[in-house]
Amino acid sequence: MKKNLGRVLILFFLLSAALKASTYTWNLELDKKDVVTNEAVYFKYECVFSDKSELYVIEFNPVTDNENYTVKLLSETENIVENHRVNSFEFVLYVKKGGKFSLNLEARMKKTNKDSIENTVLGRDNAVYEEYSIKTLPLEPIVLDVKDVNQALVGNFSLKVNQDEPKVSQFEPYHLEILISGEGNFEKLQPFSFEIKGVKIFQEEPELNVKLTKNGYEGTWSQKFAFVGEKGFSIPMKQLHYYDLKSAALKTLQIQETQIDVKKSSFQKEELLDTPKENKIELKKEYLYYFLTFIAGFLVAKIKFKRDKEAGKKELGLCAKISKLKSLKELSVVLVLEDEKRYKEIIEKIEKNEFKDISKVKKLICG
Repeated sequence: MKKNLGRVLILFFLLSAALKASTYTWNLELDKKDVVTNEAVYFKYECVFSDKSELYVIEFNPVTDNENYTVKLLSETENIVENHRVNSFEFVLYVKKGGKFSLNLEARMKKTNKDSIENTVLGRDNAVYEEYSIKTLPLEPIVLDVKDVNQALVGNFSLKVNQDEPKVSQFEPYHLEILISGEGNFEKLQPFSFEIKGVKIFQEEPELNVKLTKNGYEGTWSQKFAFVGEKGFSIPMKQLHYYDLKSAALKTLQIQETQIDVKKSSFQKEELLDTPKENKIELKKEYLYYFLTFIAGFLVAKIKFKRDKEAGKKELGLCAKISKLKSLKELSVVLVLEDEKRYKEIIEKIEKNEFKDISKVKKLICG
């Protein structure tokens, strides 16, 4: 009897909650109405209920990417504020074409029915009922005036170039890094490329480190290059065009032309490194330029060793090799090819510029 009474009480409270008509209102927050093509537009839809409204489920997902516009999800939250349930949906919108733009979205309000609650409490297995009632609700449309600026890249950007001193030895890599910072549609940035006659160029895939904000993506985009030549060469100027939102004008970021002075090496091209050991070398990213240059036939020529006439065909030992080196860059390459795992700690310290004097490193290796 008590068990049945408990069931009835539970049913009474649940039915009371179900029959109590929860109401809700949807509100739209839009940060701007006049925009340009490919500009980030922040908008938020918020559904505020009259109570906690446990019986409602909201189905709302306008995320898409088509030829006219793109919508990206920024955040989705649900909270109880002063006994009112509040659901917030934040998005970033990019419109790809100029003109009058209107985005009409719908939300599905899915509510648990009374029959479903009764079945759950009373345990009726043979009942035929609809568990949910679904109402499709048109939301307030997003209306924008969009100016076509005829630029894929839009935002606020700055450019920095990190590069070596423009003086290297023959077959020594000259490193250059392009770094773009700011906020905007970073995904539209295209990789840079160079072609220089007589120069071998190695480039990494661009690295993107951004987060989505109300103003679009914010962070950095970078790309690294290594140039290897036998004689002096010039790295040509590069330009990046974009629409600047702060000045409302087209702007150009420019990488200046750089003349690289290549001094002749005292080594002879035919005096190459010993053949690397057959065991595989697991080369890390920071050694990529050196390794690629080596297999391409350039870096092998930058480090050359005079053979000992008395030794005949015998290969020189490691200490004999490094005794003739004059730079830490050359030393790091030899150690990578000799035994990258064994000299891992020393190689990493060289790459991080923790060593300043090559003689101390030689002493550390050979005593």
